[in-house]
Amino acid sequence: MSRSAEIRGLLQTQAARAAGFPTLIKYEGVTFTPPTPLVAWARMVVTTTLRRPLGIGTDDSKIDGGLLLVDLFFPVNKGTKAVEDMADAVVDAFPIGPRLVGPTLALWVPNAYRSGVIETPTDLQVPVTVSWRCATN
Repeated sequence: MSRSAEIRGLLQTQAARAAGFPTLIKYEGVTFTPPTPLVAWARMVVTTTLRRPLGIGTDDSKIDGGLLLVDLFFPVNKGTKAVEDMADAVVDAFPIGPRLVGPTLALWVPNAYRSGVIETPTDLQVPVTVSWRCATN
């Protein structure tokens, strides 16, 4: 398994552990058609935004970092409480401090936050952003 795949798996699995997380999930690079009539669903994307040496030494250790972007979509006729509660649950699934440990690396979350509700004619969307960091060789 590649480093990127392991990072993606750790983050996506943790997000999906949030109580009541939608079972319909759009993953990056996977064909997906949003459900009709609209039901709750989520879109998850992992980005890498940081790669720098861990220290001044001669080893090859690096700090990688990036974002997990989780967009939650709920039907517009359900009101905002359900989607806001779900966004809060996703943020709560990423406590600051404890590490997520995989087979070859561990990552930590410096912060996780959600934005406000975005309303369209068919759905309510709340973006959740999770910053992540990990040390790699």
